[in-house]
Amino acid sequence: MEAHTRVYKIFEFFKYACLALMPILSIYNGVLFVNLGTLLLLIIIMIEIIYKRGNFDINVNLFIIIMFLAVLNIITGLIHMDVLGFTGYLNNSAQLVIVAVICAYFVKSTIVKKDIFYRYIKIIALISSFFLFVQYYLYSKGIVLYGFLPFIGIDSLKDYVNISISYGRPNSFFLEPAHFAIYVLPVYALSLFKKQYITSIILLLALILSTSSTGIVTAIIVTVIFVAKGKKIPVIIKWIFALVGLIVILQSIPLINESSFFQKISFVGLKENIRVFGTLGYFKYLNVKELLLGVGINQISQYMKIFVDLNVANYSNSFFFSFLSFGVLGGIIWNSYIIRLWNLSKSKILYIVFILIYFSDQILFNRNVVYLLLILFIFSDREDDLMQIPD
Repeated sequence: MEAHTRVYKIFEFFKYACLALMPILSIYNGVLFVNLGTLLLLIIIMIEIIYKRGNFDINVNLFIIIMFLAVLNIITGLIHMDVLGFTGYLNNSAQLVIVAVICAYFVKSTIVKKDIFYRYIKIIALISSFFLFVQYYLYSKGIVLYGFLPFIGIDSLKDYVNISISYGRPNSFFLEPAHFAIYVLPVYALSLFKKQYITSIILLLALILSTSSTGIVTAIIVTVIFVAKGKKIPVIIKWIFALVGLIVILQSIPLINESSFFQKISFVGLKENIRVFGTLGYFKYLNVKELLLGVGINQISQYMKIFVDLNVANYSNSFFFSFLSFGVLGGIIWNSYIIRLWNLSKSKILYIVFILIYFSDQILFNRNVVYLLLILFIFSDREDDLMQIPD
């Protein structure tokens, strides 16, 4: 019996670690088109199903919606197969099916104990932040330090001309600063409302030094909400934290200016930025069929190149990306689900973090959306008054 308990504890540690590390592990190659992070989660699913003898629950609604989008993507691929080919559509639909399975099994409030899971993601966020500090310091001395494991392949690196740290933007263990920010922001929000102020300040400093526009803007908004809504926080603590945040921001202005941060968040910058409103112009090139069904996920670049003779990236914020990929039909269904998540969570601050990321970065349907949905569901039943914002 003791051996059985010991084995189960080891497996539980493995599950928590893989879930918490998934956004980092998923950048590495696994088997065929399945990355390492996804592969480990699939193994965990199989082990738990066997251990529980088939007695498990799933997130049915999320599974059905993502599977619908996978089928819709196949239909779109069949329509365009003579011009765009079908292999890309088939591979992307297979990826959607895998994401549907992972989300169905893991994206629920009962998958882990939230207090234990918080400790895991906090430790990883802090380690990633300290490594980012080291990257930042060494770069100031003319030394570039990468945060990737040298003995595991990373096929996704081919999408990057240069890794951001090579030109002064530390990215820690992630592919880019925005991905680091996506991981740290929910932990930062939780640490604030758990009154773990030292952790909060460390994470805030790391977010600013990362120069991620998403990270900096979202962190400022979360901090303002915290100061304004934190009724149980002594006034002196609010002022001290606000002062520390102001000092950190003022000290970082030269770095922020060098990264064109203010230009990015200006009206013109937001209008031209493909992460915000820059892709709105793509819709004028779509006919009625594409407007209804979309051009297929991750097919925007190829579609625009062949039909419009425009060189664009497979990139947009997640809201516009969903409509470009799945049309009005799929976009409305998916975004209706996203809107309904507001009522799911008592922790409105985490939903606000999710929405700010959703409208400023492309997270469909990759490791980041799995991680953020996981956070939303795990902490959906918090009773901490400081985490709640009135509807």
